[in-house]
Amino acid sequence: MTAPITALYAALCGFLILVLAFLAVRQRMKNGVLLGDGGQEAMQRAMRVMANAGRYNRLLCDQFRSHLGPAVIELGAGVGRLSRFLLDRERLVLTDTHSTYLDLLSRTYKDWEYVRVFPLDLVEPGPEAQGLWGSFDSAVCVNVLEHIQEDRQALAT
Repeated sequence: MTAPITALYAALCGFLILVLAFLAVRQRMKNGVLLGDGGQEAMQRAMRVMANAGRYNRLLCDQFRSHLGPAVIELGAGVGRLSRFLLDRERLVLTDTHSTYLDLLSRTYKDWEYVRVFPLDLVEPGPEAQGLWGSFDSAVCVNVLEHIQEDRQALAT
């Protein structure tokens, strides 16, 4: 296949995976499975599905990779679906608000000296986040802001 057709194919496959994950979550909500957990289980399942969409995630990263500097922070890394494509940087900080994802990222990258996992709430960053500001060349934030109700405040942070 030619490059444009391959890119289109990868994008369509990624979109199909998202639609299937959405339909599965919607069906589970209809069946009452998600009641009481605030949708946390659904979010985790969708994140796992997207983590397995390797070609789609690579395509996303390929769109901005050439613009990244050597020190990168990924805001809302989740299960690390994009993080694995950022490992060629000199310094990489992966952030999220969910302890489940932070634990997974910490275990995955525990032996990587230049990769650091950091809890960060973009809406209300704690005082420990002060050391992060201004110390990166690039920030990566993909499919995160649409999950934050106070998205303008998160961007201002």
